[in-house]
Amino acid sequence: MDDPRFDPSAAYNSWGGPSNFLSLVRAPHAFEFHRRHVELTWVMQPIVSAMSRMKRFPQCISPWTGEEGLTNTYSPAMLCLLDYVRAREYTGRMQDLSG
Repeated sequence: MDDPRFDPSAAYNSWGGPSNFLSLVRAPHAFEFHRRHVELTWVMQPIVSAMSRMKRFPQCISPWTGEEGLTNTYSPAMLCLLDYVRAREYTGRMQDLSG
């Protein structure tokens, strides 16, 4: 990232900077498989926070600012929001039951 040619812009599809929602949809499975539920909530919180400010469902998101990237209606972004909200509900219910 200290390379002067590095471009962190999320305005276009680039695998060198912005986080793609297809990857974000797949990531929770790995966290859950390895029983890393707490770490998953740490990852999800800033993403859900950024998504709450979005006006559309972009293909990617800036990992630095939470700014939405290219496209307007990318279905993995929609699925990511639904999945993360479902997971947060489940995590909250599990904490209520254990506490």
